[in-house]
Amino acid sequence: MKKIILALLVVSGLFALTTDQKFDLILNKLNNIDTKVNTLNKRVDTIEKKVNKTEEDQKKIEIKQKTIAKNVIEVKSKSCDNMKIVDFDYEPTTIGLDKGFKLGFKIKNRYKKTIENINIIINFRDSNDNNLLTESLIKNNLDIKPGKVKYVTDLYDSTVMENNLAQYLPTTPKKDIHLEIKPLYIKFSDGSVVRCSRW
Repeated sequence: MKKIILALLVVSGLFALTTDQKFDLILNKLNNIDTKVNTLNKRVDTIEKKVNKTEEDQKKIEIKQKTIAKNVIEVKSKSCDNMKIVDFDYEPTTIGLDKGFKLGFKIKNRYKKTIENINIIINFRDSNDNNLLTESLIKNNLDIKPGKVKYVTDLYDSTVMENNLAQYLPTTPKKDIHLEIKPLYIKFSDGSVVRCSRW
């Protein structure tokens, strides 16, 4: 009931106003609406700027992440390639009662630190690039100074070795065998370590 009375009073008040007063009242209401719309537009503009800034920042972060990932891969790849077997030799030998081979490897340290311990995987490949054998070489207390080469040996039991390599080695010139190495673990004299994944 009160609402109806209030509405009647407003309507009767409007009828009591002159045309100019009614027009001024409408203009005031329109001005208020314009002010609110402008305020809303400013807020929307601010939000859009923040969204655009966030998107730009996100793109920059993604670019930085890709660059960092690429650099990590490159550094890791380079760090895993700084140890080389520059030469090797082999000769038949006996291990207990079994026949085998004594293999010698000349390992070159191309790092700037002294190599102490290694755990590497070696692929022996023939002249047609067929894999003859994959073996591991684990050595400690090597003390290979930067830029230096050290000769290390290891024994391989021919009963455990794949037959193709056991038969291939005695009858094949060394130039027809090449080695592909992958360091899994290299420890330096300062305690730092390089770890690399398998093939």
